[in-house]
Amino acid sequence: MDLDIQVSKLKLMKANHTSQKYRLEDNITQHYPHQIAIFKERIEGFTADMKKYVKNKPEDKEQFFMQVGGKPYTDKKEAGTAIIATQDITEYDEQLVRRLIEKITVYDEKVIVEFKSGTNVDIHR
Repeated sequence: MDLDIQVSKLKLMKANHTSQKYRLEDNITQHYPHQIAIFKERIEGFTADMKKYVKNKPEDKEQFFMQVGGKPYTDKKEAGTAIIATQDITEYDEQLVRRLIEKITVYDEKVIVEFKSGTNVDIHR
């Protein structure tokens, strides 16, 4: 009887091992290349962002500039108020939005924008 139990355990262990082996093979051929491509795209995006930042970074860290609706703002609070006031978006590049944004979640009190780069932005109403 004890021998039958051990044989059953060994068969179960072999089945688990075979299942893990096939799962790993699937990961190597399908999942990992897809993940590598996603991470390469993120790295390219971060690299481009870093280059833009280095090119455009202000010399004074306290310096602020934003243009909303064609009007320049140097005060963060005023710029934020202007952004809230101009919530009416009339034009956007759909292809760019689809390439950059992973998901947008709308709640009563806020909107969460999740970018494909992994960055999240919370916009409170």
